Amino acid sequence: MVKDLFRQLTPPLVFSMLRSLYKHVNVETPIYEGLYRNQAELPLINKNPFAHPNWIAYAGSRARSRKNGVTNQDMHEMCLSLIASIMPAANKEEPQTIVDFGGGVGMYWPALMAQNKAEVNTEFLVIDNESNCIEGKRLFGDQGVDFQSNFAHAIQSKKNITVLNVASTLQYCMDYEHVVAMLCGIRAKFIVVSRHPAPDDALPITYTVQSVTSIHGFCGQIPVVLLGVDTLSALMKKHGYTLIADYYHDADPGKYWKYTKKTIPTEYSRIIDHALVFQCNQRDGILDTSQTS
Repeated sequence: MVKDLFRQLTPPLVFSMLRSLYKHVNVETPIYEGLYRNQAELPLINKNPFAHPNWIAYAGSRARSRKNGVTNQDMHEMCLSLIASIMPAANKEEPQTIVDFGGGVGMYWPALMAQNKAEVNTEFLVIDNESNCIEGKRLFGDQGVDFQSNFAHAIQSKKNITVLNVASTLQYCMDYEHVVAMLCGIRAKFIVVSRHPAPDDALPITYTVQSVTSIHGFCGQIPVVLLGVDTLSALMKKHGYTLIADYYHDADPGKYWKYTKKTIPTEYSRIIDHALVFQCNQRDGILDTSQTS
């Protein structure tokens, strides 16, 4: 509220200069800090930064700015555009269900609708923590978007899920093997894992800690598992899914460790964001086990 008032009372050019100065002053805050060989070495973190009021305020304001559509699409939204490109092939008379696991306040719903040129009837279910669900219902509840905080309960009534979207979420799941098994278990036709930060696959799985900040301030820290694409693909294959597309954003592969005050082995200094599309190995509704060996 204070920031909005300050912005209204400040000339645009002056506000822009002050914002640039603020970012410069805070430029030494690293995204990732520390590299750990196993989970036992990770510091104890009890609170979820994505439930912090600073994060909810940021996510809510960003979603409100896109509620009626989007123009410049970020990596998440490009991935949802890819999802939407699948939709026209669907039967327009049958609702297509998209489940957004870790979908926050539902900010990708406007991006999906902007790309749904065939106007396919789409059910959109967002699963996230209670704080995000409350804000999401305020923003998109009137558009029919469903928000749930319990994954198992939420999908009980969902059949024939077209797409399961996992955007910037899997890396925060320390029990990733269990989570992958759970996600694959719903047998969505496609699973999209977007903004997945991955090191080179020749490297062992490692862990780090991410500092989460927003324009509203510091939100907290959260542990991250650095899981290579080939490693994840092999795990997905065990559960009946084949990697059919790998898009990656290579603009600044050193951004995560930038300004870190701790020494990071050179081989781990290059982390690239990937958008991965997995297709279920099914034929006529029956799992094709020949692809899982």
